[in-house]
Amino acid sequence: RFRLRFIAQNSPLALSQKKPTSGDILLGTGKGIFDEHTGKMKDSAATLVLKFLDASGWLPSESHKRRALDTVVEHVRMTDFAEDYQYPHIVREFLPEAIISGWKRRYSDATVVRKGIDLMESLYIENRTWEETAQLWPTRKEFRAGRFHGVGLVGHPLGAADRMAYDNGFDFVILVDTKYNRRQFRASTRSAVDFTPAYNVLLQKDRDASWYLHHTGKMLISGSEV
Repeated sequence: RFRLRFIAQNSPLALSQKKPTSGDILLGTGKGIFDEHTGKMKDSAATLVLKFLDASGWLPSESHKRRALDTVVEHVRMTDFAEDYQYPHIVREFLPEAIISGWKRRYSDATVVRKGIDLMESLYIENRTWEETAQLWPTRKEFRAGRFHGVGLVGHPLGAADRMAYDNGFDFVILVDTKYNRRQFRASTRSAVDFTPAYNVLLQKDRDASWYLHHTGKMLISGSEV
């Protein structure tokens, strides 16, 4: 838990004319260790905090969690350095800074910070899921179905597996989530894959399961416990 306080740029604390109390941590101001405006040309306040936590041994030891943190912090750094221009315009309109800018038009600064913390935590969880799926990726089974190239993956979590498959050039992916017993067939929208024939077969051979076929024919899922 912490209490947040904003200080003016011309305040004695911001100008380093006054030392912070033992309980104060200055971020991005005050010429302290977390202020990037002191000649640290390749750092933002976020990267300085990350380096401090790393040196203090307070970061998670699991590699997938660390990589997830690095990803989130690197995005913050890119935004701070205006390097997000390399994203397509439609992507920039939905990036965290765009969301936060919208909040600023409606809420107080303190509320925006609290909501921003929740947003960053959610992004960390999503990136951690991606990294956990990446650890399972080497166990995949690749195969051919006619002219289509498919891949199968078993384990948990698998939330990012379809995007990972498409990024690696596969037309479709078959997933078995061992935690929730979910089975999914997903195909890239760029492919000509249609799971309708597979759906018709499963309706006959797997009558106890509850299968759903998306109207595009590119997603076939079952969330049954059988």
